[in-house]
Amino acid sequence: MVIDQTLDSLYGLYRITVELSHGVKRENTAWALFEPSRFVYSYFTFNSVYSFDWAITFEQDTPTEWPPNQDGPRKIKSLLDFCYSELQDRVAPYVRPRLEHNLSGVDNPAQALMGIVPDRRITEDQAKAFRGHFNRLMDSELLDSRQHQAALTEALRFVHRVRNNVFHGSKGVVQMADESQQKRFIIYTALLVSTIELFLVAAESKGWKKREEPLDYWTPRRPSVGAIRARIERPGSKHVKPLSLPVPEGAFFYPCCGTDTIEPIQQFIDRIKEFHFVDSDIQIPLPVPACGVGCMNPRGEMRPAQRGPRRRDIENTPYTTDVVTRTYDYASRPSLVRLEVGSQQADLGHLRIPICIGQQAWEMADGSERTFFRYRSDAYLILREKLREIAVFYQRRNSDEGSSLYWFGPTLFHLILDKLVDKGLIVTDGSMFHRQHLDVPWSPLKSPEETGSDPPLFNYNGREFVCLGQVGQGHGPVYAWQVNRTS
Repeated sequence: MVIDQTLDSLYGLYRITVELSHGVKRENTAWALFEPSRFVYSYFTFNSVYSFDWAITFEQDTPTEWPPNQDGPRKIKSLLDFCYSELQDRVAPYVRPRLEHNLSGVDNPAQALMGIVPDRRITEDQAKAFRGHFNRLMDSELLDSRQHQAALTEALRFVHRVRNNVFHGSKGVVQMADESQQKRFIIYTALLVSTIELFLVAAESKGWKKREEPLDYWTPRRPSVGAIRARIERPGSKHVKPLSLPVPEGAFFYPCCGTDTIEPIQQFIDRIKEFHFVDSDIQIPLPVPACGVGCMNPRGEMRPAQRGPRRRDIENTPYTTDVVTRTYDYASRPSLVRLEVGSQQADLGHLRIPICIGQQAWEMADGSERTFFRYRSDAYLILREKLREIAVFYQRRNSDEGSSLYWFGPTLFHLILDKLVDKGLIVTDGSMFHRQHLDVPWSPLKSPEETGSDPPLFNYNGREFVCLGQVGQGHGPVYAWQVNRTS
């Protein structure tokens, strides 16, 4: 059944986590073990597990994911509720030996945890509480099932905060390479892996059976540059026609975009001349023009046309077929922006924030030009400081697991409105509403049917919002809204 296939995939992720060595490597050097890498993959697997509501999944006999606005700690609690409900008094006797097994390499966990350094996400009280919860789990014969679940729940919530530091916050490479920090990563990973193992036992009690296939089936292989690019521009990929929507003159802005650039470009390349893509975690990929003329660097020198195995991919790419040449300019070193921060309570002066900016310009067959900016930085900063106005705000497929910016919370939403030109578009699946601000005047952006009108429309802050229809798919339907200023 479909549930079995989902569990097989999760079991495969678990096996990669525990059976492969996770390391780092510099060019022309040997691989070195790096516990943060294993922690990151462990959390990726753990996140994949708790993304499902397992009580509903087994009750309805179909994999059921949580909605994107459900926060991580609540999903973790639900996962443990399922495990403890299914296994009851068998949990505590199972978890402790698994923790001891997974703590290999840490002789004195209690001492290692004394080195936790408080920061803006983790307070001293939270660190002290975590040490207490962990010690109780390691001395679990003194706990009943309810106390054991409470200790494990709070310990995993703390690990969730550590995950936020690694993904979005203050844990840099130097700090993560520290020996004492790496021991703590082993402890955090042990908690994650032991909980995943607990879940797999609970799933087996529901009738699922492990498939012990060769690990080679899941073993990641180092992909070539061409293979990576082919994932972005593979021949025969879905071609999305340009949208026939009224779009005013101005820029296109897509925050926290990840690798999602192809479809937005296809939809708006006929009507937008300037695209801005922002993501804090990755170097954003762009599609390769189907032209073969080559690239022109900032000095006006032409690079030769693409050759080799990637050539066929470029020729068969179904989008941007009108491009006849392109110029390229990439700032590989971070640039610095000075941002004024002040309030009635304190004046923080100037913050120097690094921004890595890439820029491409494509010359179209009709002589017009399309310019693409890629920023590796904070999207709020880019919108506030770099863009005077925008014609399209585009957002989909985000969640509080992947992005820490609530674009439809009160603060950021009003910034969007300030930047959006008259008759500009908001294109969204509504996935980044703040969980404390779901019932707001602009909540129809998440659910157009709330307006009760045809076409859906509502008024807010001197603007009329008119739904132009569904234009794609994200975590749910993606709708385009035209925002007309009325005052």
